[in-house]
Amino acid sequence: MKIVGLAVRRALLVGVVAIGATHAEGQTANLVKNGNFEDLTNGFGQVVINGNGSQLTTGTNVTSATSWYAPRINGNGYPGLFFTDNGVSRGYNYAYDTTNRYLFGTTSWDGTSSQGGSYLVMAAADYVTSVGTLSQKIDGLTVGQSYDLSFSWAAAESKSLYGSNEAAYRASISAMIDGQTYATPTANVAAAGFGGWTTAVYSFTYRGGSDVLSFQAAGSPAYAQPMVLLDGVSLALTPSVPEPATWAMMLIGFSMVAGVARYRRRCGMKITYTS
Repeated sequence: MKIVGLAVRRALLVGVVAIGATHAEGQTANLVKNGNFEDLTNGFGQVVINGNGSQLTTGTNVTSATSWYAPRINGNGYPGLFFTDNGVSRGYNYAYDTTNRYLFGTTSWDGTSSQGGSYLVMAAADYVTSVGTLSQKIDGLTVGQSYDLSFSWAAAESKSLYGSNEAAYRASISAMIDGQTYATPTANVAAAGFGGWTTAVYSFTYRGGSDVLSFQAAGSPAYAQPMVLLDGVSLALTPSVPEPATWAMMLIGFSMVAGVARYRRRCGMKITYTS
C-alpha cells in the first residue's frame, strides 16, 4: 500500500498543479500604484500641487498620495482636490485654512467609499476652487497589448464651500491615457443628493503614446459646487482567453483528481499516505 499511496499522491499533486497553473495564467497585476489612496503623506486634506508658484505646496492641512501628483493649473486658482474617508476635509481651500468642509449626503450614504478607507474628492466646476487633475506615470505598458482600466466613482455636492448653494447638478469624470479620453456617463443628481458609487471599466490597446494616467472631473452648474469622488483605480492586462493547450492542461488536471477519487471509492478502503 505504500507504493500505491505514493502513486495516488503524485497523481493528485500533478492534477492540482495543472489546475493551479491555468488559474495563475489568468491573474494580472495592477500597474497603478496606490490606487486606493491609502498611502497619504500627511493624512487627510488638500492635495499638494506640483509646480512653482503660490498654489498649495506646503501647509498644515496639505497632503499627497504616494505615486500620484497634481499638475499646476493656469492662473492662481486652487484646484479643488482633497482626500477624506468620511466626506469631511480640513483645509479644503487654502494651505492654512483650518475650516472643516463637508459634502452633502443622504440617509443612504454615510460619507464612506464603496472600497473602504480614503478616497479623492475632485471639484467638477470652477467656482471658489478650480477643476484640477490627478495623474500617475504608469510603468510596464507594452505597445500592442490590451489593458483594462477600472475605477469607482460617485457624484456629490459641496455643503460648505463659501455657502450652501443647493441645486440639482450634473457630474462626470474622465480618464486620460495614451492620447485617449474615457468619460463616464453624466450623473444627474437632485439638490443635496448623493449620486451613489459605481464602477467604470474601459478596455484599450496601448499604442505607444503617453503613459501618464490622469483623471479630471466635469460638472454643472458651477454655483451648485458639484464634486466627483474617486477610488479603487486599477489598470491591468486584459485577461486572455485560454489557448487550446491550456484547456487541455485543465482537463488533465481535473481528470487526475477525479480519477483518484474514483479509485479510493472503488477500493473501499482508507489509504494512508506515507513518505
